[in-house]
Amino acid sequence: MGLDERRALKTVQDELIPKTKSALKEMSGADIAVELDENSFMTDEFAKSALDNVKSGMDETLAAVKDISKDAMGKESLQKGLKKIVFKHLTKETMSHREATMAGGVLTVANYWGSSGYTTAKEIQKIIEREI
Repeated sequence: MGLDERRALKTVQDELIPKTKSALKEMSGADIAVELDENSFMTDEFAKSALDNVKSGMDETLAAVKDISKDAMGKESLQKGLKKIVFKHLTKETMSHREATMAGGVLTVANYWGSSGYTTAKEIQKIIEREI
């Protein structure tokens, strides 16, 4: 991992993740952990671009949580059911397998963050609502 990639990773860790956690807390009232599957990003030759673009995934996830949190029932369900969100980077070979999954209170949003065509807020919302 080169200097550019380390800087991009630091920005995600020090700025994007805390902002996302704060926004999740404000919307839902829940303390939801947010993690980056760092190893999945560092195996790609376009890691810096992927790290720069993971903000799109965080924004889509925030939009989904905002819609779920529109009423007390949604907020309560999120507080009980969503414990952690993990952002994972797919390889070029597996990029067509983009998805969001949820099990055991953990939402995993897996995309090839180096291109367009990410999992949408509506797709993420459906998955969360089905599991909480």
